[in-house]
Amino acid sequence: MKTIALITDFGYTDNFVGVVKGVILKNSSGVNIIDITHNVSSHNIQEGAFILLKSYRFFPEKTVFLAVVDPGVGTKRRILAIKTNNYYFIGPDNGILYPAVKDDTIKAAVYLRRQKGNNISLTFHGRDIFAPLAAKLAESEKTIFRGKKVNRITPLNFPRPRLRRRSIIGNILYVDKFGNIVTNITKKDLDKINNGGFVARLNNKTIKKLYRTYSEAPSMQPFFIEGSFGYLEISLSGKSARDYFGLKNSDKIIILRKV
Repeated sequence: MKTIALITDFGYTDNFVGVVKGVILKNSSGVNIIDITHNVSSHNIQEGAFILLKSYRFFPEKTVFLAVVDPGVGTKRRILAIKTNNYYFIGPDNGILYPAVKDDTIKAAVYLRRQKGNNISLTFHGRDIFAPLAAKLAESEKTIFRGKKVNRITPLNFPRPRLRRRSIIGNILYVDKFGNIVTNITKKDLDKINNGGFVARLNNKTIKKLYRTYSEAPSMQPFFIEGSFGYLEISLSGKSARDYFGLKNSDKIIILRKV
């Protein structure tokens, strides 16, 4: 059974997700549809790209990933189908696919012809274009990869932390459902300056501890933990660190070696 995995910013309030699934099932028999998430922040391409990058490798080989976070819907932005070493990807050429396909190494990439007609909504390509294409790719790659070959796709690179001898300046990559703040700093980065302690600052509040598990942390004291994404996360035991820090995605975190 072929698998199609979905990432969108459609949410669950409206009928968008259900209709996309219905179109896939109508066009491909016996396909297994997995929801990675439909709660990507609206129009947040970087967030969708991050979730896709951190999810795809846990799926069976030849899974088709359909990623639709598409602020340019209805415009002339291009539609991509990509084959990597182990998987297939379909989505808009706006950077959302780039980190994942680069990570798994691109073997073939094509632009798919823009479908036209009275039945194609300019505001819902997820239903009228992407879903049928994903179903078609799940059935066979042969017809999909006859399109115009791609030499370059739109890049999207996550910010990298700036490491100095006594400090690190990092960025916020993602905030999960529990309010844990995922940074772009690794524990290995922190170890380079953590010789006798550290003090981190975010929105005029401080973080001074690193714990291995949530249960080790005292109540109402923010702390770092090495999360499942492979980065340091800022957490608050039993509470939302996002709310505590009044976080915005553009905020930067500064970690200083304790002197």
